[in-house]
Amino acid sequence: MIRKYQNELILLAALLFLVGSFIFELTQQHKLDSAQKTAAVSISRLEDTAILKKLWVNNKTIASRLQSIKNYVGSSKVEKFKLNRTHADIVLTGLSGSQLNVVVGKYIASTPVQIESLQIKRDNDTYGLELKCNW
Repeated sequence: MIRKYQNELILLAALLFLVGSFIFELTQQHKLDSAQKTAAVSISRLEDTAILKKLWVNNKTIASRLQSIKNYVGSSKVEKFKLNRTHADIVLTGLSGSQLNVVVGKYIASTPVQIESLQIKRDNDTYGLELKCNW
């Protein structure tokens, strides 16, 4: 009886092999796509790290850029201004809204530093700023 359906069994085995190989191909293609996406993300992160390293390591002007904050607001509004080699603690009080915007927008945001804490406190029409950062 098996001899009678031999050709059909061979055809069925070939179809099962074809379906299995098709599923295997789709699975491998999916794994390859996910590996390529992961590699692209890793390359992007490495490029970002290299750019940040160039900004932070070779930039010797970070301390002078932060020092220009003190020159901008004046010494009467500076409560604490401590610059170390790679660390800064800045406390400013009595700032107007426009001065605060210039300090945060122009000086702090455009300087390549890692901000540990940034606190802005409002007291009627004046503001206080506490900044701790590393580079």
